Amino acid sequence: MPHVSDVVLNDLHDGTLDPGVLDGVQRHLLACRACRARSDGQLDLRRRLGGLPRSVEPQSPLWRGIRARIEAERPVVAIDQAPVVARRPPRWLLLAAAAVTLVVASSAATLLLVDGGPGRARTGIGAFAPLPASADPAARFAEAEAAYLAAATELMAVVERERRNLPPDVAERAERALALIDQAVWETRAALASDPHNRALAQMALTAHERRLEFLQRIARWSTES
Repeated sequence: MPHVSDVVLNDLHDGTLDPGVLDGVQRHLLACRACRARSDGQLDLRRRLGGLPRSVEPQSPLWRGIRARIEAERPVVAIDQAPVVARRPPRWLLLAAAAVTLVVASSAATLLLVDGGPGRARTGIGAFAPLPASADPAARFAEAEAAYLAAATELMAVVERERRNLPPDVAERAERALALIDQAVWETRAALASDPHNRALAQMALTAHERRLEFLQRIARWSTES
């Protein structure tokens, strides 16, 4: 897949990307460091812009006089609805949304096991331990995520190479499950991008990465042992 354009990244972050290409874009971003960095840059810019004041008024006495005249001469227009102001979601809502996506990801990862596929695989990386109070969640997340993504990229290469060994129905269910897990990864990452120093969100985002890696290991083991 070619690199993702800025227009597509904007649509992805706005939630308006065509569902037909959504999974492919998310999967490319998980594999492509350059596009992922651009995506994270856009999310960071949105977060910083969202923290800016909506207006900054000059403090000079001249401006105060001009504004008073403008307000006095402005016509009164009746409106039926107050303007909608975009606000940052409260922290509890971000945590709840991230938790829901993790439940979806964990449930999806069990789909392949319904018919007796291989059991839980060990990632070899280790679970993301709770952060001590002195640790920087953003730095810890970036370091751990890099390790997960590197391992996942290697496993995806094995899965793509050995996909033909999977029964067609299993391959189809695995593809659907992986799409759900990819979505969970990106939704938890997006929540973390809006609050990068939130330890709970960092924990959830890396847990989603671990679920994805475990699932890829199951598929890789099953395809090579079939």
